[in-house]
Amino acid sequence: MNYKLYWELTNEGDARLLRAFGETPEPRFPAEIEGRAITEIGDYCFAAQAHLPAECRCSYVQEETEADGALAELAGAYITRVTLPEGIKKIGNFAFYNATELAELELGSGIDALGSDAFMNCRSLSRLLLHADPGQKTGLRLLLAQLSSDLEVALSGENGVWAKLLFPEYYESYDEIAPAHIFGRNIVGEGFRARQSFREDVLDFAQYDKIFPQACVDESEATLGRLALDRVRYAAELSETPRGLYEEYLKAHSGYLIRRITDDRDLELAEDCCSRKFLTREDVAACAMRAGEADWAEGAAALLHLMQQYFAEK
Repeated sequence: MNYKLYWELTNEGDARLLRAFGETPEPRFPAEIEGRAITEIGDYCFAAQAHLPAECRCSYVQEETEADGALAELAGAYITRVTLPEGIKKIGNFAFYNATELAELELGSGIDALGSDAFMNCRSLSRLLLHADPGQKTGLRLLLAQLSSDLEVALSGENGVWAKLLFPEYYESYDEIAPAHIFGRNIVGEGFRARQSFREDVLDFAQYDKIFPQACVDESEATLGRLALDRVRYAAELSETPRGLYEEYLKAHSGYLIRRITDDRDLELAEDCCSRKFLTREDVAACAMRAGEADWAEGAAALLHLMQQYFAEK
């Protein structure tokens, strides 16, 4: 890909990215600019309005021509998926301000500083892919502190994705206690407790799993189904007791699984649910019928095949 990058030196002599132009709304940024590692994302870097300093550097990366018209500004509503360099340690203030169509962010584990309101008005951001190995310290806690809406986090190491966790949405409000003018803080949603599941910046899966019983009282079927599916399909450090709770929930809510399979047209999920016995023969038949009603003929045929494979009548 071709990029036009505005940047400046950090105090350590690395590069701080300030503004970018490119050919796609899904940029994958290089690790270096002119031999200097990109370790910081500057204030307002991907915001809808530029805030460039008076003096900064400009470099072309893999660029065949320097014609500005060929490249779009990678900011605001234009960007939909961003892959940051592995070496990023700091994301500045309002870095993604008003990036309203940004749905997914991919980055390394080394984030140790996050500026104020870095993701303000990123209303579509729902997926985070973090490159990290089991037991590794990450900047995930910092990121989650600024993202209160539903967020699915995938942790990927050398062998691919090894964990997926859904952090549900939560809300905060404050009530004034008169006449003392003291404000009481109210938090609605188990997403807040889920975001506290860390030990010294290492994700604590056991603590995360403890939220599920109360979540079953407070959260919707769609949220609980996603949470349980992610946890059993990518079962990092999943002990038997919470595994049983997740599996019991999925078996009792086969309607959610049927809708998920047919709405997403996900045959891999269908086979996974059959092999794990989350679905019965009748469930798979209903799923095939729903697929046919949705004009998904290939899916209906595949589901009937799965029914014969896993639930053949003796």
